[in-house]
Amino acid sequence: MRRVTMLTEYNIPLARNASYKRGWTMLYPDGVTPIDLTGWAFALDIKANDDLDGPVIASALIDNFSAIEGSFDVTIEGADFPEAATEPQIVRFAYDFIAKDATDVTATITRGQVVLYPGVSAL
Repeated sequence: MRRVTMLTEYNIPLARNASYKRGWTMLYPDGVTPIDLTGWAFALDIKANDDLDGPVIASALIDNFSAIEGSFDVTIEGADFPEAATEPQIVRFAYDFIAKDATDVTATITRGQVVLYPGVSAL
């Protein structure tokens, strides 16, 4: 298995007990042509910053997949972080987003931090 890095860094903002849901599209360097994702697999796992060898705290749901259009949705649920639910401050978790293409090449697409924000306002 060959591993390639197409790395960008991107922090994902997430309010507690809310959802992060974004549509992603993978394009060739021309910025227009979608990459055909037929036979690809994806994983986005989240761990504690101070225990990267520890257990996965949460994983993103990858759905609404369209291989030909190179598109999919990524969803992370704030409720998947119960250990941080009572923290009054911003809590950060490490993540990386990897893909394996149809030829078994694995690439890190992006990495960064999931930034879990506390609720501030109330009605």
